[in-house]
Amino acid sequence: MPDNETVRFERPGHVLVRTVAEEALLLNTSTETYFSLDAVGRTAFEALAEGCTISEAVSVLCESFDEADPAVVQYDVEELVGAFLSAGLLSHRS
Repeated sequence: MPDNETVRFERPGHVLVRTVAEEALLLNTSTETYFSLDAVGRTAFEALAEGCTISEAVSVLCESFDEADPAVVQYDVEELVGAFLSAGLLSHRS
């Protein structure tokens, strides 16, 4: 797992994002696979794709969703990062 404090991410050029209501639809044009994210997943993806570290994304989510437990959010964001990286939806920022 990447270092939560220093590793930053970005959205690769082959990933298209469209927001529909509070959800996000992501299309990996390389694999022709699409993904649907709810409001929490969308907020996490947007923060990470804009260059946030995992720790920064956790802070964004905890601020956006008042009742969120930071420990649960931390775990969930780490899991999401792994899934996003595996699916080619995020890459490490150079």
